[in-house]
Amino acid sequence: MTGAAQSHIALRDFARVVIREHALTRSPNAAVRIGVDECANHPAVWQVTSELLRQGRAELVQPLWSQLRTRLDGTHIQFTGNTRTLPSLVPDDVLASRPVRGWSVPDWQIATMLVGQFVGTDRVVLLSADKRHDRKGLRNLLASKVRPVLDAQHGDRFSLLALFKDSESTVEDYAQAVLQIMLSHPFPPGFEERVI
Repeated sequence: MTGAAQSHIALRDFARVVIREHALTRSPNAAVRIGVDECANHPAVWQVTSELLRQGRAELVQPLWSQLRTRLDGTHIQFTGNTRTLPSLVPDDVLASRPVRGWSVPDWQIATMLVGQFVGTDRVVLLSADKRHDRKGLRNLLASKVRPVLDAQHGDRFSLLALFKDSESTVEDYAQAVLQIMLSHPFPPGFEERVI
């Protein structure tokens, strides 16, 4: 079995454990946690998510990726999100570092970080521009590995809403659509994906 195949099985099993164990061990929590994929990393998206936090429509917004960076002295550091996400909290040596070309977080790890949000809440939202349907892609992983777990285990409680940016939309239009959806969405149980 290849490493990627094992990762996909691990994602399904991880989703089962997180949802089963936290559905049984904590009280329901209707607060919304938002995970932002790297391809949705844009000031317009962060502005909208900040507004959702300010209005109390979300309790947490978290980057779901990390960057491997090279410091000026040649050492490496892995940084969650990127240096633009929270620049006032980033040490100077990290701000002066450069991303390692060609290094990226695999989609199964993004999906795993997203599923991990169910540890603290029943409602999770993904913001992403990665809407490819390739077998190892984020959209397929959520539909084939996470959706069945949500449907089979406590599908009446957990909500995962995936908001994918349409290739024809500008990032600004996407961010405004996210805001409108988040202000009015009832968060029914189960998995829902929208391309906006």
